[in-house]
Amino acid sequence: MAGLSMSACRCSGGTAGGTNSVPIAVGGPRVLLYDGEVYEILTTYYLDLPEGLQYTMEYAAPAKIVVDGITDAEAYRVTRPLMRGAWEQGWHAQTRITQVGAGARRVDRIGVVLYPNGTRTRGYRVARSLASIAAEVRSSGGSSTGSSEPPEQRTP
Repeated sequence: MAGLSMSACRCSGGTAGGTNSVPIAVGGPRVLLYDGEVYEILTTYYLDLPEGLQYTMEYAAPAKIVVDGITDAEAYRVTRPLMRGAWEQGWHAQTRITQVGAGARRVDRIGVVLYPNGTRTRGYRVARSLASIAAEVRSSGGSSTGSSEPPEQRTP
């Protein structure tokens, strides 16, 4: 299903063991333009985790970033612009996820899998809730779009 763009996805059930969630609505490569930088995203998908529905991006870190042994703080520093950019541009809200018998689901988190230098092995996962991303945007004086609310909550 990789590379298939979906406007809606019906999924049933929850997760098997939490982190063993099956990716939902897998998308192909994308380019994120944020704060004057270009980020090449390998793929995107949603995960139904115990913490909530998570929009996930896989990102190949530049060679100068050593992923093996990276700290949580450093991993967040690297992935922060990706999370903020995806949040501000509404990437997490572009696909409607509908759970059978429960209706539409809202994304609760944005996550990034950080892979070392173009490989897709031994990645490092970082995630933040939409609320914490919004709070960070507010505390830093707003976003590049001029709003501290995620796109699906903005009023026209």
